[in-house]
Order: sequence, then structure tokens, then C-alpha cells
Amino acid sequence: AVVDCLARNHDLVVLDTGRTLARAATPFQRQLIMTGLTVRAVAATRVALPKESALSTGLVVRRGGPISAKDVARATDLPLIGVVPNLGDLAGLADRGQPPSLGGSWRRACHQILDWCLSAGS
Repeated sequence: AVVDCLARNHDLVVLDTGRTLARAATPFQRQLIMTGLTVRAVAATRVALPKESALSTGLVVRRGGPISAKDVARATDLPLIGVVPNLGDLAGLADRGQPPSLGGSWRRACHQILDWCLSAGS
């Protein structure tokens, strides 16, 4: 009910649902799937993808791994929307109540992702 209310009242709703949203029917037109640049991460992403979906699905990858972002997009058959830096100590910073230091590459990636989320059509 909360998600339905958010979707009715806001142009953009961002949810971190893990891999469950990819398999569920949602009131949203678009979804992003985030993955890493490893064989294991790509395999998990492929398993989580819906077989058929009316949603427009985009891919965001975390930097750091032996596979290129373009190869991951090709393997998942999803458009690459953005590449974000990997923050290895994010959990530790959160535990200490400290915000992460986000530089220009984060800002660029966030702008690309936001532009895709807000763009008209699929």
C-alpha cells in the first residue's frame, strides 16, 4: 500500500528491493538492476531478470572486476545506464555515522541514472 501511494503521488520513487522487484509485478514503468563486474554477479543478475516484463529495465554496474561494463550489458541484454564507483568501506562508514566522500565520478553516474529514470518513453 505504501509503494502504491508513493507511485501515485510522486514522479520518481526509488526503492532498494534487492533482487525481488525484478520478479514482481510493480506499478512502475522502469526499473534498474545493479550488479558487479564479476562472472558470479552477472550470473546472479541473469537469474533475477524477469522472463517477460512491460517494464523498461536498465543496468547499473559497480566498478571493479575483471569484466567490462559493456560485456555485462551484452550478457544481460540490458542497456547500460551508468557505472558507479565501488565504495569498499561504505558499511564501515555507515556504522560510524560518517557520510561517504563522493567525487565527480559519482555525480556523473547519478546524473546519467537520473536522466534515464526521468526520460520520457522507454
